[in-house]
Amino acid sequence: ALASRGAAAAAGLADEGWHLVSYVSYAEPLDPEFAFSLLARGNPHSSVSLQEFMGFALAAALERAGRLQHRPARWRAALRVTQMLLATGAEPSGSYKVGNLGIVRRPLLLIPVTHGDAGLVAVLLKARADAAGMDSSGEPALCHALRNVLCAGEGAREIFDLLLAGAREMGNLPEALRSQVQSHLRGSISYARRKMEDEEDAQGEAPQRGEAEAKEVEESLEPVQEERGPDVDEVHGWWWHRGRGVRLCRRLFVDVERAVAGRPPGLVRSARAGAAVVDEVEIGAEAVAPTALGSVEGRSLSEL
Repeated sequence: ALASRGAAAAAGLADEGWHLVSYVSYAEPLDPEFAFSLLARGNPHSSVSLQEFMGFALAAALERAGRLQHRPARWRAALRVTQMLLATGAEPSGSYKVGNLGIVRRPLLLIPVTHGDAGLVAVLLKARADAAGMDSSGEPALCHALRNVLCAGEGAREIFDLLLAGAREMGNLPEALRSQVQSHLRGSISYARRKMEDEEDAQGEAPQRGEAEAKEVEESLEPVQEERGPDVDEVHGWWWHRGRGVRLCRRLFVDVERAVAGRPPGLVRSARAGAAVVDEVEIGAEAVAPTALGSVEGRSLSEL
Protein backbone atom coordinates (compact mmCIF):
# COMPACT_ATOMS: atom_id res chain seq x y z
CA ALA A 1 0.00 0.00 0.00
CA LEU A 2 2.81 2.37 0.87
CA ALA A 3 4.56 1.60 -2.43
CA SER A 4 1.44 2.31 -4.49
CA ARG A 5 0.74 5.57 -2.66
CA GLY A 6 4.39 6.54 -3.05
CA ALA A 7 4.28 5.86 -6.79
CA ALA A 8 1.14 7.96 -7.11
CA ALA A 9 2.77 10.81 -5.22
CA ALA A 10 5.90 10.52 -7.35
CA ALA A 11 3.89 10.91 -10.55
CA GLY A 12 2.97 14.50 -9.70
CA LEU A 13 6.58 15.51 -9.04
CA ALA A 14 8.35 13.34 -11.60
CA ASP A 15 9.68 16.37 -13.49
CA GLU A 16 11.02 18.21 -10.47
CA GLY A 17 14.42 16.51 -10.67
CA TRP A 18 14.51 15.20 -7.12
CA HIS A 19 16.63 12.30 -6.01
CA LEU A 20 16.36 10.84 -2.53
CA VAL A 21 19.23 12.69 -0.82
CA SER A 22 18.35 16.12 -2.21
CA TYR A 23 14.66 15.56 -1.45
CA VAL A 24 15.29 14.56 2.17
CA SER A 25 17.69 17.48 2.61
CA TYR A 26 15.72 20.33 1.07
CA ALA A 27 12.10 19.46 0.21
CA GLU A 28 9.39 21.29 2.11
CA PRO A 29 7.19 19.75 3.33
CA LEU A 30 8.86 16.37 3.56
CA ASP A 31 6.58 13.56 2.38
CA PRO A 32 7.73 10.10 3.58
CA GLU A 33 5.63 8.35 0.90
CA PHE A 34 7.25 10.32 -1.90
CA ALA A 35 10.66 9.63 -0.32
CA PHE A 36 9.83 5.90 -0.49
CA SER A 37 8.97 6.20 -4.17
CA LEU A 38 12.33 7.87 -4.82
CA LEU A 39 14.06 5.05 -2.96
CA ALA A 40 12.17 2.51 -5.11
CA ARG A 41 13.66 4.09 -8.24
CA GLY A 42 17.09 2.97 -7.07
CA ASN A 43 20.45 4.70 -7.05
CA PRO A 44 20.77 7.51 -9.63
CA HIS A 45 24.57 7.68 -9.24
CA SER A 46 26.82 5.14 -10.90
CA SER A 47 29.86 6.21 -8.87
CA VAL A 48 28.48 4.96 -5.52
CA SER A 49 26.77 1.76 -4.45
CA LEU A 50 23.13 1.60 -3.40
CA GLN A 51 24.19 0.92 0.20
CA GLU A 52 26.40 3.99 0.24
CA PHE A 53 23.66 6.10 -1.36
CA MET A 54 21.20 4.99 1.33
CA GLY A 55 23.79 5.99 3.92
CA PHE A 56 23.87 9.50 2.43
CA ALA A 57 20.07 9.65 2.63
CA LEU A 58 20.07 8.41 6.24
CA ALA A 59 22.60 11.07 7.24
CA ALA A 60 20.43 13.73 5.57
CA ALA A 61 17.31 12.50 7.37
CA LEU A 62 19.08 12.49 10.75
CA GLU A 63 20.45 15.98 10.18
CA ARG A 64 17.05 17.29 9.15
CA ALA A 65 15.32 15.72 12.15
CA GLY A 66 17.92 17.26 14.46
CA ARG A 67 17.25 20.73 13.08
CA LEU A 68 13.46 20.33 13.31
CA GLN A 69 13.03 19.25 16.93
CA HIS A 70 11.10 22.45 17.61
CA ARG A 71 8.64 21.55 14.82
CA PRO A 72 6.99 18.27 15.97
CA ALA A 73 5.09 17.51 12.74
CA ARG A 74 8.15 18.01 10.54
CA TRP A 75 10.34 16.10 13.01
CA ARG A 76 7.94 13.14 12.81
CA ALA A 77 8.17 13.21 9.00
CA ALA A 78 11.98 13.05 9.18
CA LEU A 79 11.67 10.27 11.76
CA ARG A 80 9.44 8.25 9.40
CA VAL A 81 11.98 8.63 6.60
CA THR A 82 14.73 7.49 8.98
CA GLN A 83 12.73 4.43 10.01
CA MET A 84 11.94 3.66 6.36
CA LEU A 85 15.61 3.76 5.40
CA LEU A 86 16.61 1.56 8.34
CA ALA A 87 13.84 -0.93 7.49
CA THR A 88 14.98 -1.15 3.86
CA GLY A 89 18.60 -1.90 4.65
CA ALA A 90 20.42 1.34 5.47
CA GLU A 91 23.39 0.67 7.75
CA PRO A 92 22.80 2.27 11.21
CA SER A 93 26.51 1.97 12.06
CA GLY A 94 27.58 3.84 8.95
CA SER A 95 29.53 7.07 8.87
CA TYR A 96 29.27 10.50 7.29
CA LYS A 97 31.77 13.10 6.12
CA VAL A 98 32.33 16.24 8.17
CA GLY A 99 32.83 19.51 6.30
CA ASN A 100 33.44 20.17 2.62
CA LEU A 101 36.85 18.50 2.51
CA GLY A 102 35.50 15.20 3.78
CA ILE A 103 38.72 14.34 5.60
CA VAL A 104 37.03 13.45 8.88
CA ARG A 105 34.33 10.78 9.06
CA ARG A 106 32.10 10.25 12.08
CA PRO A 107 29.51 7.61 13.05
CA LEU A 108 25.93 8.44 12.07
CA LEU A 109 25.04 8.23 15.75
CA LEU A 110 26.88 11.48 16.34
CA ILE A 111 24.35 13.46 14.27
CA PRO A 112 21.48 13.09 16.80
CA VAL A 113 24.02 13.18 19.66
CA THR A 114 25.20 16.59 18.49
CA HIS A 115 21.62 17.87 18.18
CA GLY A 116 20.62 16.44 21.58
CA ASP A 117 17.91 14.26 19.99
CA ALA A 118 17.55 11.32 22.39
CA GLY A 119 14.60 9.90 20.43
CA LEU A 120 16.64 9.39 17.27
CA VAL A 121 19.57 7.99 19.26
CA ALA A 122 17.20 5.36 20.65
CA VAL A 123 15.92 4.56 17.12
CA LEU A 124 19.45 3.98 15.82
CA LEU A 125 20.44 1.88 18.82
CA LYS A 126 17.29 -0.24 18.37
CA ALA A 127 18.43 -0.83 14.78
CA ARG A 128 21.73 -2.18 16.22
CA ALA A 129 23.93 0.85 15.68
CA ASP A 130 27.36 0.51 17.30
CA ALA A 131 27.24 2.64 20.45
CA ALA A 132 31.04 2.38 20.76
CA GLY A 133 31.73 3.37 17.14
CA MET A 134 34.71 5.63 16.45
CA ASP A 135 35.35 8.50 14.09
CA SER A 136 38.23 8.54 11.63
CA SER A 137 40.56 9.99 14.28
CA GLY A 138 39.88 7.04 16.59
CA GLU A 139 37.72 8.87 19.14
CA PRO A 140 34.63 6.91 20.28
CA ALA A 141 31.15 8.40 20.02
CA LEU A 142 30.80 7.90 23.78
CA CYS A 143 33.64 10.37 24.37
CA HIS A 144 31.79 12.99 22.30
CA ALA A 145 28.68 12.31 24.38
CA LEU A 146 30.73 12.62 27.59
CA ARG A 147 31.85 16.12 26.63
CA ASN A 148 28.24 17.11 26.01
CA VAL A 149 27.36 15.93 29.53
CA LEU A 150 30.19 17.95 31.06
CA CYS A 151 28.96 20.99 29.12
CA ALA A 152 25.43 20.47 30.51
CA GLY A 153 23.95 20.12 27.01
CA GLU A 154 20.21 19.59 26.62
CA GLY A 155 19.40 15.87 26.76
CA ALA A 156 23.12 15.07 27.03
CA ARG A 157 22.89 12.85 30.11
CA GLU A 158 19.98 10.83 28.71
CA ILE A 159 21.87 10.29 25.45
CA PHE A 160 25.05 9.30 27.30
CA ASP A 161 23.09 6.75 29.34
CA LEU A 162 21.57 5.30 26.16
CA LEU A 163 24.96 4.93 24.50
CA LEU A 164 26.52 3.49 27.65
CA ALA A 165 23.75 0.90 27.94
CA GLY A 166 24.13 0.02 24.25
CA ALA A 167 27.89 -0.43 24.57
CA ARG A 168 27.42 -2.53 27.72
CA GLU A 169 24.95 -4.84 25.97
CA MET A 170 27.34 -5.31 23.06
CA GLY A 171 30.28 -5.86 25.42
CA ASN A 172 32.31 -3.20 23.63
CA LEU A 173 33.06 -0.37 26.03
CA PRO A 174 35.98 1.74 24.73
CA GLU A 175 38.98 2.09 27.03
CA ALA A 176 39.32 5.73 25.98
CA LEU A 177 36.03 6.50 27.74
CA ARG A 178 37.29 5.07 31.04
CA SER A 179 40.50 7.09 30.74
CA GLN A 180 38.66 10.34 30.06
CA VAL A 181 36.18 9.85 32.91
CA GLN A 182 39.01 9.09 35.34
CA SER A 183 40.95 12.12 34.11
CA HIS A 184 37.97 14.45 34.56
CA LEU A 185 37.34 13.07 38.05
CA ARG A 186 40.96 13.57 39.12
CA GLY A 187 40.95 17.05 37.64
CA SER A 188 37.74 18.04 39.42
CA ILE A 189 39.06 16.82 42.78
CA SER A 190 42.38 18.62 42.27
CA TYR A 191 40.53 21.83 41.48
CA ALA A 192 38.33 21.39 44.56
CA ARG A 193 41.41 20.93 46.73
CA ARG A 194 43.02 24.09 45.39
CA LYS A 195 39.78 25.97 45.89
CA MET A 196 39.53 24.82 49.48
CA GLU A 197 43.17 25.82 50.08
CA ASP A 198 42.43 29.29 48.77
CA GLU A 199 39.33 29.55 50.97
CA GLU A 200 41.21 28.37 54.06
CA ASP A 201 44.00 30.88 53.36
CA ALA A 202 41.41 33.61 52.91
CA GLN A 203 39.73 32.66 56.20
CA GLY A 204 43.09 32.75 57.97
CA GLU A 205 43.84 36.24 56.68
CA ALA A 206 40.36 37.59 57.38
CA PRO A 207 40.92 38.42 61.08
CA GLN A 208 43.97 40.48 60.13
CA ARG A 209 42.00 42.70 57.82
CA GLY A 210 39.99 45.56 59.15
CA GLU A 211 36.22 45.61 59.11
CA ALA A 212 36.23 48.28 56.42
CA GLU A 213 38.29 46.13 54.05
CA ALA A 214 36.04 43.11 54.64
CA LYS A 215 32.96 45.20 53.93
CA GLU A 216 34.53 46.49 50.72
CA VAL A 217 35.18 42.92 49.55
CA GLU A 218 31.59 41.89 50.29
CA GLU A 219 30.22 44.85 48.36
CA SER A 220 32.40 43.99 45.36
CA LEU A 221 30.98 40.47 45.29
CA GLU A 222 27.31 41.39 45.50
CA PRO A 223 26.81 42.28 41.80
CA VAL A 224 28.37 38.98 40.72
CA GLN A 225 26.02 37.04 42.96
CA GLU A 226 22.98 38.86 41.60
CA GLU A 227 23.94 38.23 37.97
CA ARG A 228 24.24 34.48 38.58
CA GLY A 229 20.94 34.21 40.37
CA PRO A 230 19.94 33.44 43.95
CA ASP A 231 20.92 29.77 43.72
CA VAL A 232 24.63 30.49 43.22
CA ASP A 233 26.31 32.27 46.11
CA GLU A 234 29.96 31.72 45.21
CA VAL A 235 32.21 33.62 42.84
CA HIS A 236 33.87 30.62 41.20
CA GLY A 237 30.83 29.76 39.06
CA TRP A 238 27.96 27.38 38.55
CA TRP A 239 30.06 24.30 37.75
CA TRP A 240 31.92 24.25 41.07
CA HIS A 241 29.13 25.55 43.28
CA ARG A 242 28.86 23.24 46.32
CA GLY A 243 30.98 20.56 44.67
CA ARG A 244 28.60 20.08 41.74
CA GLY A 245 31.40 19.26 39.29
CA VAL A 246 33.00 16.67 41.57
CA ARG A 247 29.68 14.92 42.16
CA LEU A 248 28.85 14.78 38.46
CA CYS A 249 32.28 13.38 37.54
CA ARG A 250 31.99 10.82 40.33
CA ARG A 251 28.58 9.64 39.12
CA LEU A 252 29.91 9.30 35.58
CA PHE A 253 32.90 7.35 36.87
CA VAL A 254 30.70 4.94 38.84
CA ASP A 255 28.31 4.40 35.90
CA VAL A 256 31.16 3.69 33.48
CA GLU A 257 32.86 1.26 35.85
CA ARG A 258 29.59 -0.56 36.41
CA ALA A 259 29.11 -0.79 32.64
CA VAL A 260 32.61 -2.27 32.31
CA ALA A 261 31.60 -4.90 34.85
CA GLY A 262 28.43 -5.62 32.83
CA ARG A 263 26.07 -4.12 35.40
CA PRO A 264 23.41 -1.42 34.91
CA PRO A 265 24.00 2.12 36.21
CA GLY A 266 23.48 2.70 39.93
CA LEU A 267 20.68 4.78 41.37
CA VAL A 268 21.97 8.06 42.77
CA ARG A 269 20.29 9.38 45.88
CA SER A 270 20.98 12.62 47.73
CA ALA A 271 20.47 13.25 51.43
CA ARG A 272 21.04 16.60 53.11
CA ALA A 273 22.62 16.71 56.55
CA GLY A 274 22.82 20.34 57.55
CA ALA A 275 24.81 22.14 54.87
CA ALA A 276 26.55 19.02 53.59
CA VAL A 277 25.33 16.92 50.68
CA VAL A 278 25.98 13.18 50.78
CA ASP A 279 25.50 11.18 47.60
CA GLU A 280 24.91 7.44 47.80
CA VAL A 281 25.28 5.10 44.87
CA GLU A 282 23.28 1.89 44.82
CA ILE A 283 25.58 -1.08 44.27
CA GLY A 284 23.63 -4.33 44.29
CA ALA A 285 21.48 -4.41 47.40
CA GLU A 286 23.78 -2.13 49.40
CA ALA A 287 24.07 1.64 49.40
CA VAL A 288 27.68 2.79 49.59
CA ALA A 289 28.65 6.39 50.23
CA PRO A 290 32.19 6.77 48.82
CA THR A 291 34.43 8.65 51.25
CA ALA A 292 37.47 9.17 49.05
CA LEU A 293 35.33 10.81 46.36
CA GLY A 294 32.70 12.41 48.56
CA SER A 295 31.01 15.78 48.50
CA VAL A 296 33.23 18.85 48.61
CA GLU A 297 30.96 21.11 50.59
CA GLY A 298 31.20 20.75 54.34
CA ARG A 299 34.44 18.75 54.20
CA SER A 300 37.94 19.68 55.21
CA LEU A 301 40.90 19.69 52.87
CA SER A 302 42.40 16.62 54.52
CA GLU A 303 39.24 14.60 53.74
CA LEU A 304 39.68 15.31 50.03
